[in-house]
Amino acid sequence: MSSSLRLQTPAQIFAVFCVLCVMATIIAGTAPARAASGLPDSAEFGYGVHIDAWGQQVDSALNDVSAIGIDWIAIDFDWERHWPERSAALNLAELNKIMAFARSNELSVLLSLTHAPAWVITTDGPDPELTAGLVAQLARLYPDVLLAVELFPSANTYDGWGSAPDPAAYARLIKTTAESLQAANRSTVLVAAGLRPVNPARSTRDLDDLEFLARLYRAGVGSYFPIVGVRLLDTSADPLSAPGEDNPFVLRHYEAVRKVMLENGHSAGLIWITGFTWPENINTAATHTAKSTLEARNHQEASQTQWFNQAFQMMKSQLYIGAAFYDCLNPPAYNQLSLSSSSCLMRGESNQTRLHPAYTSLAQMITMGESGADGFLHLEKILTPLQPKSYLKSGVP
Repeated sequence: MSSSLRLQTPAQIFAVFCVLCVMATIIAGTAPARAASGLPDSAEFGYGVHIDAWGQQVDSALNDVSAIGIDWIAIDFDWERHWPERSAALNLAELNKIMAFARSNELSVLLSLTHAPAWVITTDGPDPELTAGLVAQLARLYPDVLLAVELFPSANTYDGWGSAPDPAAYARLIKTTAESLQAANRSTVLVAAGLRPVNPARSTRDLDDLEFLARLYRAGVGSYFPIVGVRLLDTSADPLSAPGEDNPFVLRHYEAVRKVMLENGHSAGLIWITGFTWPENINTAATHTAKSTLEARNHQEASQTQWFNQAFQMMKSQLYIGAAFYDCLNPPAYNQLSLSSSSCLMRGESNQTRLHPAYTSLAQMITMGESGADGFLHLEKILTPLQPKSYLKSGVP
């Protein structure tokens, strides 16, 4: 080595040490330090729930999922709400708080990009370059917790895509976004489509989800998404019902999705159920014959919990399903309450929050998976009402 390259003074050695530290920090920020359950590099099933960042009891919801050891939280990133006008600043205040909590509690985050504002929509749907830029920016801001992004769930529907569903346009968008993440050296995983079963006979604006997926593969973009998202929000009362062309609204519709994946050589790909809920009409007969309101509620919740258990157990048993997300933990804002809010695991009653029995069941499934039978010994402590952490005071570095 020439004398010009030798480190001859303590100052030079210290300078090189500082450079190496900076490089290590940069490298650490480009990828998560752990293999999160449900991702392609993990053999573990991932349990997840959706949290409404703008809804009720967000702090309690975050503390509850942290207490039971949930793997993932999913957040719908309403683009128009966060960035309504191109000339306005991107508002990440609410998201920053949740991401800070996720970081300090080792929660992985799936961000579902929804509702593109008017300035992003083209004649073919959301602009690929603008979408890719936003996703890359979010991936840079939250490299250690934002491990997966779902691009416009229900993209096979008019409402999900913001325009007439267009597999070719979606293929361009996902390719552009994947290449943007790669160029930014981000390891965030893309979840494609968030397929939602539809009845073409009832809607001329939507596209059959299986046909939509097949056309994505024909467009040659299968290598850009390791995970296919599926949304099952209108399922039948029997979780064991077999899928079929005349009956797409069943939990096991994921089997039909898997068939399309295999037909297109995507056997290494995973399915994520990025949103599912129990049916609204479970055990209505027993509910109607109940002698009191409390008895009716107990009947209904017992049936919902049974369905919930069967659903998670079935999905976990399928090795090609990496993760499943129950669609509603905390209720939406009061001015957005609807019939679908009755499927939420948190219930607001008499100025107090009550957890649905299915939540206790979820805690049992997670704890049993981690600790075997002894896990039940810890449930009483886990499910004891907690003092909400002051996550609202947290910041994002």
